[in-house]
Amino acid sequence: MIRPLALFVVLLVACSPSPVPPVVPGQPGCEPACLALARLDCPEAKPSRAGASCVEICERLVASPTLGRIDTACVSGAESVDQVRTCAGVRCGATL
Repeated sequence: MIRPLALFVVLLVACSPSPVPPVVPGQPGCEPACLALARLDCPEAKPSRAGASCVEICERLVASPTLGRIDTACVSGAESVDQVRTCAGVRCGATL
């Protein structure tokens, strides 16, 4: 029989949030990426239906090992809609 304390420890470890990956030095973060998306008038720059900002959504994507990915360096450096659409995680209004 599993002791209650052992079960608690197992559940605590299993339910702990995943660690946030470290920021890569020199790589732009979510704020510059969202500013670039706004400058290009991409829908991804607008708040979600639930009210989450672009930066909040981006940070969730960056921190999650299972959600989609976003290449913040690519997005931040994009100068056109065509360029930003080549970046991972961005459609900028394109339909599939």
